[in-house]
Amino acid sequence: MTKVPQSRTSPRSLALFALACATVIGVGIGFAFMVRPMVVAETTGSVSNACAARLPTNFSARVYDHCVAACLSCERGTPVTCSTSCRLRGAT
Repeated sequence: MTKVPQSRTSPRSLALFALACATVIGVGIGFAFMVRPMVVAETTGSVSNACAARLPTNFSARVYDHCVAACLSCERGTPVTCSTSCRLRGAT
């Protein structure tokens, strides 16, 4: 009587492999949706035209107080982030 060779993979191991693949793909898609809003975020340092129209006529981005005020009102920043941003941009 000839012995029939058995498959190396059982149906259970194939099911576990499929589950592992689906989990990895699901986590990858979830991660992509979490990272996407970070990439699409508004660029810091850009003042929109509508907000720029509300700024004083003597506004200068190189003046520290003007820069911080514009950052707080136009870019919805916090005092700490606006202060750091203005210093990095060279406002004095």
